[in-house]
Amino acid sequence: MKIGTLLHTARERHGFSLDVLAGKVKVSASTLSRIENHDQSRVPSAELLGRLAKALDLSPDEVFPAAGRLPPDVTAWLLTTPGALGGVRQKMKRAA
Repeated sequence: MKIGTLLHTARERHGFSLDVLAGKVKVSASTLSRIENHDQSRVPSAELLGRLAKALDLSPDEVFPAAGRLPPDVTAWLLTTPGALGGVRQKMKRAA
């Protein structure tokens, strides 16, 4: 599921208007609308994705991949753990 669809569905499930959710995550309603409508020129920051996940009771493990990103804790682990990326690549090759 793409990030826009995920956010729109969760926002409606909570009964939030664009304006209400925008106020909760401190961005404009037009920014949220562009994200929900898959406007590729508005790629949400990691900080905004985290705020959206929290406001909509979504797991970061669901939100970040839907936006084409890794959660910040996973990224940090991959970048600071020796051999982690190589191990992931090996598993990917075996799975292919």
